[in-house]
Amino acid sequence: MLSTPPRVAAEDVVTLLETVIERMADGNVASFAKRLGLSKSGVWYWVRKGGLPTLPAWLAISLHGGIGMAQLYSGTLAGWEPPREPLQLSMPLLSSSRKGIPSRVLDWDAIRAQLRELLKVEPPVPLVEACERVGVSHTRLYLHATVETRAIADRFRRYRAQVRESREVRLQAQISELVQERFEAGYVGISAREMWPRLPSDLKSVRNSFSLVAKAVADDDDLK
Repeated sequence: MLSTPPRVAAEDVVTLLETVIERMADGNVASFAKRLGLSKSGVWYWVRKGGLPTLPAWLAISLHGGIGMAQLYSGTLAGWEPPREPLQLSMPLLSSSRKGIPSRVLDWDAIRAQLRELLKVEPPVPLVEACERVGVSHTRLYLHATVETRAIADRFRRYRAQVRESREVRLQAQISELVQERFEAGYVGISAREMWPRLPSDLKSVRNSFSLVAKAVADDDDLK
């Protein structure tokens, strides 16, 4: 059907189109073209010059006119009446992924109470863990439990800063101790690369730890 032109004789195509336009738009070419989304000049050309509509145009006539392509291509319009209302294609919609899942009603008073309890936990919990414990995203917590959520985030931020500062202090003390041991053993000095393997693993993870070791070694060498 897609590759075969209308079987109606070429000289009868104009009569076919005039009948279609008459029944679908009371003979008004402009109204017919607008309704089907076609070019008005194109429709005029078919009717006045005997041109053939393109396949998309035939399909538009078939859809809006409620007439099968086989009937249209054969020029058999006896008994055909266009629908009174514009047709709409039947498009089956996909099932919702949430179909059958009941909506969740959140008790924000209870959730805020849970968050206040988490503010007492030691060591402080990060916000991502707090979200997991109460089963609510951080976005909704900030929206509905602003005070408690910000308090949890700020508490963990301060805790993490304290831990980092404490480890840096321990790292400095460990470096000084190793340098002192080196000098007491009669060595002239010690390099950062020599000291690195002797440091505890948790201190090696301190941000810029190797740079801190190198600086501390250099400072101790200057003092000696």
